[in-house]
Amino acid sequence: MTAAGAPGSPRACLGLLAATLAFATGCIERAESRGEPAADATPDARPVDARPDALPPERGVPPDRGPSPPDAAPPDARVVGPCVDPVRVADALGRRGNAVRCADDSVDLVDDAPCAPIVDAPPCGGDLFGECAADTDCDRGPYGRCVVGTSGGGPACLCRYACTTHADCGEGRACLCAGAFDTSARCVRATCRGAADCPDGGCGLYTDYDLCGRIPSFACRTAEDDCRSDADCDPDASEDTCLPWREGDDGWGCDFPPPQPAPEPPACP
Repeated sequence: MTAAGAPGSPRACLGLLAATLAFATGCIERAESRGEPAADATPDARPVDARPDALPPERGVPPDRGPSPPDAAPPDARVVGPCVDPVRVADALGRRGNAVRCADDSVDLVDDAPCAPIVDAPPCGGDLFGECAADTDCDRGPYGRCVVGTSGGGPACLCRYACTTHADCGEGRACLCAGAFDTSARCVRATCRGAADCPDGGCGLYTDYDLCGRIPSFACRTAEDDCRSDADCDPDASEDTCLPWREGDDGWGCDFPPPQPAPEPPACP
């Protein structure tokens, strides 16, 4: 007969089985306390975000809303685009010029279509003094006319020159037909002479200032522009003029242009 406490006895076997169960239970409890899956846990028992096929949550998106649709514009999307509904600007004679006016009243120089050489100012009479007395005295450029202008704060006889193409204006300038800015054809400062010079946008008109007042100039528009004309800027703010430069940034933006130190041309028309 086997002793009750001897090895191989029923009591000894029951004791060994109880100890084994207690050890296994302790291991499971310690694993659960550490967040480890139990030995009999299946992959579906893991949280959704822990599954291999689960998409990670998008950072910065509140839990109660999903990501924006792919075609939604980002918050800082530019609202300025290309010229809409361009119409050729005509001069007082009804002749179509080299610029177009867009639906938002901005102006783009498009090509080198010939302008009518108009100098819209009264001819100078014999009762005023100045640099000229007749049109023949104005020979420093093509299409010179002796007209009444302002010099030294008063009226004077001044030479004014028109243009028909960009070639009449020289380097760094372009011919702007009458009707696009005022009623005369004139050479203006320009870093472009038409749409072909501006791959990212049109050759746009902006206005600078000198001692005579507003003067027209041209520069390429870009895909980074915040404005197309002064109408896009706040007239009550100090930055009320749309210009093709901003300090530390690219593209056109609303700014306050400093006045030029000298009038252009040398005397006010």
